[in-house]
Amino acid sequence: MELPKAKLIRLMEIMLLVRAFETPLEQLVYEGKIPGVVHQALGQEAISAGTTLPLRKDDYIFTHHRSHGCLLGKGLDPKKMLAEIFGKSTGYCKGKGGSMHITSPENGAMGSNGIVGYAAVLSNGPALHSKLKGLDRVSVCYFGDGGSSQGFIHEAMNLASVWKLPTIFILENNHYAESTPAEYGCSVKDFTLRGKAHNIPSYNVDGSDVLEVYEVMQKAISDGRNKKGPSFLAIDCYRYKGHQVGEPLGYRTDEEVENYRRKKDPIMKFKKYLTEKGLINEEDYKKMENEANIIIEEAIRFADESPFPDPAETYTEVFV
Repeated sequence: MELPKAKLIRLMEIMLLVRAFETPLEQLVYEGKIPGVVHQALGQEAISAGTTLPLRKDDYIFTHHRSHGCLLGKGLDPKKMLAEIFGKSTGYCKGKGGSMHITSPENGAMGSNGIVGYAAVLSNGPALHSKLKGLDRVSVCYFGDGGSSQGFIHEAMNLASVWKLPTIFILENNHYAESTPAEYGCSVKDFTLRGKAHNIPSYNVDGSDVLEVYEVMQKAISDGRNKKGPSFLAIDCYRYKGHQVGEPLGYRTDEEVENYRRKKDPIMKFKKYLTEKGLINEEDYKKMENEANIIIEEAIRFADESPFPDPAETYTEVFV
């Protein structure tokens, strides 16, 4: 597909920002700056950019534990995101949500969720609201290959199909549910069968190709806005790090990871495309990469210098 240069550059900027954001998190955990568990999306940047750039600000996304990339793509502030991950009062949830529960309704980010696959259930709510109110907003949910086996995901897909809701179900198949290979833990090799079983238009997507992700996502959004009902995207990708920071990686080899990096890294693949098209050169790329790193360095400094929440606020804005 042909996209304007500005949009192509924006896709690269989002991917570079996501990589710059995710890369230092592991060391920050080891330094004791980040409490709790952190899940990185290194290697999955094309999903973060390709599924969010076609969205409007008033569209909704519901993310899961590996959510930082899609939240950045939806327009959230890296400073407030890192402050939240650091558990600081300047974060999106005033330090009470942490990495797995970053929420910003004003940006359409309706909440990350640590309950595996539950984003699918929640996403139908705003989708139903959009339909009943005659709005053309879509509601997007993300889950993994392991999460796709959860029963309530199938209940959510069935309901969205029956009611023709503008819900977009995105399965990020990074091939491992924690340490369980998808080839072993899932009953199907072709994940689109899980969407087709509910009579939902379903697409296999190469998650290393940001343009393919963007194109299929645009089709799903168009169908949702035009009252054609839900879509299901099975996006094949790969995570370079473990399920979470500190996880032993004995279930796969270094050669497997490096082989994917060498052949299908989404950023390097897109850089090659833009270079061959004459849209950027090495200097342009280094400048974008440097700008992303500066943004994240400033965000880390902001988070580190921000105060922790006042203990007196422990129970405020927690219960309804």
